[in-house]
Amino acid sequence: MKLDQYISELLFEHECVIIPGFGGIVANYRPSFLNPAHHTFSPPSKRLAFNASLRTNDGLLASHVSKRLSVNYNEANSYISTFVSDCTKSLQDGQKLVLDKVGVLYLDAEKNLQFMPDASVNYLKASFGLTSLHSPAIRRDETISSEPEKKRKIVKLPKWRVMEVIPVAAMLAYLIINPSVVNTLNSQLASLNPFPKAIVVKLPQKEIDRKKDTNAYLNENSVIALESESSVVVDTVTSTQNAFEETAPVVKEEAPVINLKPNHVTAEDVAAAKQKEDNEVNVKETGIDKTAVKNEVVSNQVSRSKKYYVIGGCFSVEENATKFLSESIAAGFSAEIIGKNPKGMTMVALFSSENAAEAEKQLVSIKEKNAGGAWITRR
Repeated sequence: MKLDQYISELLFEHECVIIPGFGGIVANYRPSFLNPAHHTFSPPSKRLAFNASLRTNDGLLASHVSKRLSVNYNEANSYISTFVSDCTKSLQDGQKLVLDKVGVLYLDAEKNLQFMPDASVNYLKASFGLTSLHSPAIRRDETISSEPEKKRKIVKLPKWRVMEVIPVAAMLAYLIINPSVVNTLNSQLASLNPFPKAIVVKLPQKEIDRKKDTNAYLNENSVIALESESSVVVDTVTSTQNAFEETAPVVKEEAPVINLKPNHVTAEDVAAAKQKEDNEVNVKETGIDKTAVKNEVVSNQVSRSKKYYVIGGCFSVEENATKFLSESIAAGFSAEIIGKNPKGMTMVALFSSENAAEAEKQLVSIKEKNAGGAWITRR
């Protein structure tokens, strides 16, 4: 009686099939792998192994045999016992026990049971239809070129070409060694100006009179007079583009040469003279006297100087401040609200003056009138 077929059928559904009194066939999952020796790619499968320690009857094989042979459970166990006896006898006689589609069992020289699984069947249902793929090794043979290497051609310039290059190289070397020659060429090229003549622009009579008045004033203070000329030479327009633009020419006025005699004229006198001169010119042109405007600004700043206030109280609620203001005015104080302090509280002043001594005097008087919390601030 052979049970190879039934054991093979159970391995598709179960991970372990026990042959009672003989051992168990265990199926372990193995992922896809590459066999470098045979150059094959194998899909995922179940790897079979034999465990002689699994001898207890779990009823799985007996139930399957009973179902397939249409016999009862006890008769199935009887068939299994007969199969185990035949297998044990074959192994003891030194024969190999071949389980179809499962593997081969045999005893080695030391009487140990060995198992060689059959790799022809893949018991993993997920890999149904997948087979091992053989991929032969790729041979990379070095191709030796039989053609001889081509010799590089050396291009030679004709002699007349070399004769053309030598003078040019000599000229460049000469210009590098003597930079003065380059400067001379640049100056000669700059002289090729389409507008060589200078343009003379005459100043109006008003400007001439102003310069004469300035020279006379400086002579009175022991200062050598400025060179007053009635015309100023305007530099030649060097750019052709600027020459054709419709813009007014830029007039460059020569800086006056002033020689101060020691022990007679100081720097403050010269600055005052220059300020007076600018003020006169500005009055003539715009009709506004800068000195008068400056004095007016200074007077306004003085009029806006800070005052000394005698504070009677500070209130976080503006209604309380208004009520305190009314009571202070009714008591005879010149009270007023002067704004808020840095903490956001409204301040009520009982007296104000630009004189600090007067404010101190009023503070003493106010404290005597039951206003002991008063103090002085300046805003």
